[in-house]
Amino acid sequence: MDSNELGEGRLIQPDAHRSYRLQTRLGGGLTSQVYLAVNEADDTEQIAVKIARPALDPRLTASFKSEADLLARLAQAERNRTRYFPRVIFFKNDYYAQGGKWLLLGLELITAPSLADCVWREPNMLARERLTAQAGVEYARMLTLLHNTGTTCADRKLKDIHWHGAANEGQQLRVLDWNVTAQSTTQTLQFDLFRFGLLWYQLLLETEPQVIKSDETTLVITRPSGAALEKWEQLSEGMRHVIETTLHPNLKLRYPGAELLKQAFQEHWERWQKTPDELVRAARNASNPGAGDFYAVDLAKRRHELLGDPLSEQVDDLYARLHELVKGQWDKLADTVRDALTGGDSKIEPDALALFLQDETALAASDPVMALRLKRYSIMLEARQAAEDADG
Repeated sequence: MDSNELGEGRLIQPDAHRSYRLQTRLGGGLTSQVYLAVNEADDTEQIAVKIARPALDPRLTASFKSEADLLARLAQAERNRTRYFPRVIFFKNDYYAQGGKWLLLGLELITAPSLADCVWREPNMLARERLTAQAGVEYARMLTLLHNTGTTCADRKLKDIHWHGAANEGQQLRVLDWNVTAQSTTQTLQFDLFRFGLLWYQLLLETEPQVIKSDETTLVITRPSGAALEKWEQLSEGMRHVIETTLHPNLKLRYPGAELLKQAFQEHWERWQKTPDELVRAARNASNPGAGDFYAVDLAKRRHELLGDPLSEQVDDLYARLHELVKGQWDKLADTVRDALTGGDSKIEPDALALFLQDETALAASDPVMALRLKRYSIMLEARQAAEDADG
């Protein structure tokens, strides 16, 4: 190591009371490095220290300070109820050593493995689904807290998300790397939720989706194919519905906020916490059965067939009945839409159209040829509404 460098083996003293020895390099890039550091007086205290020379880039000082300030605000927002974000141990923007000025940011050391490694170790797709459903609740809760502070992730990667496998180890989800964020706007909030969908798609299918622009501002993904499609079809209907809604090509039909996304994941995670018999019993006794009951029976059936979870009764008839019920609800609406599209007397309200568009699977099952016409009809309604708003 160059005598003027601050790296492995060097001693740093952020204040008069603490000294840390820099050890293994944990990561970094062209302008900053992250090291494992051990307290000289107490080797049980290990932290992560981010180091950079401000002379390399004038923006580094502001970036380090912004990250330290954000993590301090997030720690206050969590109020010890959760611990999604690493705690700041110290921040020095004028540390002099090895003949130069340095930036130091000492952070709580996160030792949990990455969530991706935990998911991809699972032996089959349903086991992956169970873990990603549980982690999805926590990640959406983390986003809710973050968005309430007026901040969005901006650039989140799978490697930043860590997971403790055992609940008795405390907070299970931890998220690192907060040097790139953005202020909350309608667009950045939408991108955060869309990015969530991309990350969970990648977690489940172990491949990155192909992202394209449907217009100047809207990002969408292409449908999975090949091996990814085979994995996708092994997921339960309920999980696919959550991911599809998060990545829906129509912005208006995606989850409008992290709180609703959290609720969707919570509902699916609660299905996982019940036995197949409990899921089937609740669906059979539902006074007004709907899509949620179909998702429950679908999950119970898959768990019994693919994981060997006990199920004391045959559910094929119930599954078929609920499937037809849900499909029938869409078919009834489809008839109204089809009549409107072909010049009939039927009228469809925008809210009903949104409901119909919300489930692409049901749309395809009802009438795949109608999809393009329906999209054109949707555009026509939006244009008509815009004209009425302008006139009004």
